[in-house]
Amino acid sequence: MARLKQQQTDSSDSYTPNFLAEESGQTRAPQLPPSPPFLLCFHPERWMVRGGRIVPSFGRLKLKNGVNRVRHVNGRFIVGEAKAEKERRGWTVLPIDCAGAGTSYLRKPVGTDAHVLKWVETFAGSSATRFDHDGYAEFCDQLIKEKLISPVPLYVLEKMKTELGQMHSSAADQAVSVPSARATAESLGEMIAVVEAALKTATKKARPTKTKTPTVLMED
Repeated sequence: MARLKQQQTDSSDSYTPNFLAEESGQTRAPQLPPSPPFLLCFHPERWMVRGGRIVPSFGRLKLKNGVNRVRHVNGRFIVGEAKAEKERRGWTVLPIDCAGAGTSYLRKPVGTDAHVLKWVETFAGSSATRFDHDGYAEFCDQLIKEKLISPVPLYVLEKMKTELGQMHSSAADQAVSVPSARATAESLGEMIAVVEAALKTATKKARPTKTKTPTVLMED
């Protein structure tokens, strides 16, 4: 078989790209969409079941210049007016370091312009996330313990049970003809069980303690 004859080239015009040496173990940044930093906002009537626990359904005060009366001047956020408006509507704005000096409940994954709660785990080169429900619940419990937020009221638990019950009934009816709805019905059933347990505990705490009426001796 004939071999291809190699063509000689002039080495004077050869070119080799100049590459920058990369550090070993270097990973890609998480693929998260950009999002501004924010402050958590607590409302005594907004709660949810998350990770098998009842936790506050926090609102967010976005720290973005010109949005919701937030200003950004010389690299610093000015939020006085924004906080006052939130508080006027019944919210409590939590300081970023409410867990202690030098702490933050936010993090900014390296290589991204996203700001997420510190309990959100991210993965290199992926948009997937995973949430640390236990750590988050501990944080919420500590806020209650330190009286930075109030515990869930009994009437809110009762309202949650009613609303979840209605959603569960609807999902259960749908599951008869749509098998995929069965998982939703089961999930709602688990949430109802969590609320019922919390209701039982809260009812015991709210029940007045029986005390004996002291006998008062009267002189004639």
